[in-house]
Amino acid sequence: MITEYSSFNSLTQALSNQPFPYYNALPTTYGELTVGVSYRPEFVNKRLSLGGFTIRPEIRLDKSLNGTHPFNQAGTVQNPTVNNGTNNMLWFSCDATWSF
Repeated sequence: MITEYSSFNSLTQALSNQPFPYYNALPTTYGELTVGVSYRPEFVNKRLSLGGFTIRPEIRLDKSLNGTHPFNQAGTVQNPTVNNGTNNMLWFSCDATWSF
């Protein structure tokens, strides 16, 4: 089960046995496909005296495989179960690292 805490202090409230808001999705079988590359720009790395610079863009597709719709919709406090979203989510991300 995937659960999203809707507040920054939900964890501390849960640990201290206080009520806390959360959202969850119905039990789902998830599938995902990720495509990414690592790019090490030579024009930057030849000027670095220490380490190396890498840029890694990524595209990821998450999909619900059993007909539920857990993505792109938040629940409410009265009804925390998300069941009226979409059945897939497309992510674009990128990170840059400097190893030394």
